[in-house]
Amino acid sequence: MSIDTAAFSTAVGTDANVSATVTCPVALGDIALPGLPGTKVVTATWVSPLDTIRER
Repeated sequence: MSIDTAAFSTAVGTDANVSATVTCPVALGDIALPGLPGTKVVTATWVSPLDTIRER
């Protein structure tokens, strides 16, 4: 997991986002046929805007 909170240091009133990225290896036997060898890496990123009015 990686979380980017650098935007919290921007000035109040500035548009800014924070993001989180999650990467997980998934065994192919868990998502397809039981016993299937190998893994697949699944990655997802979420981005959320910071309130421009609130104090940082």
